[in-house]
Amino acid sequence: MKVIMPVKNDNSWEAKLNPRFGRTPFFAVVDIEKEELEFINNTAQNAPSGAGVEAAQIVADQKADLMFTPNVGPRAFSGLEKLNMKIYLANGTIKEAVEAYKNDELEEVSEPTNEAQHDH
Repeated sequence: MKVIMPVKNDNSWEAKLNPRFGRTPFFAVVDIEKEELEFINNTAQNAPSGAGVEAAQIVADQKADLMFTPNVGPRAFSGLEKLNMKIYLANGTIKEAVEAYKNDELEEVSEPTNEAQHDH
């Protein structure tokens, strides 16, 4: 099973999840069964608008099954929902989020968790 998460840095399993999905600098891609971790750049992070939609496409390209995130806005949620991706609320580090999932401690999201964020 492949999971993708917005993260603040790309240094290790201890990287912290980023609450700003569209503007996160990196995504962590984790293969839960193999315990493999890789990082990809979020090329949408500096988009003038629609970063959440662009980031959702980056996620789609990774063919992940699940998304772990501290929150997700309406545009990103819509893009991920179209991919039939299950979204779970998670906080802390990559390692903590994966462990919480394995222990059935994460809540699945059925709607956006916050309003769209705009940089002005």
